[in-house]
Amino acid sequence: MIEFVHWADAVCEAPSLASADVMAALGIDSALVTRVGSQLCCPAPEGVEQLELVLERGGTDRVAFVTAVLTGDVPVAGLEARFGAGRTAVAAPHGSAPTVVFGRRRPVGAARSCTVLARLTAPGADRVAVVSLYLHADPGRP
Repeated sequence: MIEFVHWADAVCEAPSLASADVMAALGIDSALVTRVGSQLCCPAPEGVEQLELVLERGGTDRVAFVTAVLTGDVPVAGLEARFGAGRTAVAAPHGSAPTVVFGRRRPVGAARSCTVLARLTAPGADRVAVVSLYLHADPGRP
């Protein structure tokens, strides 16, 4: 989970949201990245099953989201300890699992803020845990 805190800060502090700048900020080797439509599939670090940079709509090269599907369930308390209390988002019609939205993160002097979201285990699971994380880059927002 500590890695994701670093990722959030790195995306906020990247010189721009151009994919090359975000990959450099995250320490991703662009030679190992595969582009599939608007998704850049990146090598997954330990504890992550799948790591992607999702580009903005319209064929731009600007990163809108960083998504990480985790290899194991992470307790929600771990995120709350690092990002503060979150709020449960309104469920989407097609969503089967709740999503928690944490407040915006903006390191001092960073070019932008970022919002951290966590998808939880589906209702009825043995325990509530984080199964995937989303980092939304807020371009131009204070």
